[in-house]
Amino acid sequence: MERRTAREGGLHMTSRRFIVAFPVMIVIVVLIVGCGGRSGTPAPSSRPAAPSQARGSALGTEQTAGPFQVTLTTEPAAPKVGQVRFIAMVMRDAKMVKDAKVTLELAMASMEGTSVVLSQAGEQYESTANVGMAGEWTAKVTVSAANDTGTATYTFSATRPRQGRGKASCGEYPVCTSVSVSD
Repeated sequence: MERRTAREGGLHMTSRRFIVAFPVMIVIVVLIVGCGGRSGTPAPSSRPAAPSQARGSALGTEQTAGPFQVTLTTEPAAPKVGQVRFIAMVMRDAKMVKDAKVTLELAMASMEGTSVVLSQAGEQYESTANVGMAGEWTAKVTVSAANDTGTATYTFSATRPRQGRGKASCGEYPVCTSVSVSD
């Protein structure tokens, strides 16, 4: 086997292979890491936001809704797919508003939503609603009392509930399956 040396105007054959193979290996590693080792649909963060979706405040933020001040929270505080308890504090002139009609409309961009009536429970209004899938949601709270009406808009992100201990989830990638891990 004959090798050319650097003095002969060339590189060793093994060096040439390395120079060609190394960038190819880097590209493959970057592609695997960038895709999270998964194939199929792109990551949810790569989807463009719907331009028609009105942005609202984060849950727990007080908002002015007509003559009312509204604060919407959830239990759990970080909503997960499934039944979520929604709690609205409704104030007017720094006093709790009693006997108001409070409705909550939940929707995802470009999808039909659902509406529930929040019932008065002590000094707040509450109800449970089904958050059907993971992703960005808009929650509109409409308050009607004493011939006045106001609406506050909130946004939140719902996540999938965690699988049981010892299980892994592949998220929104349909080609993945959950894997059980022995403890």
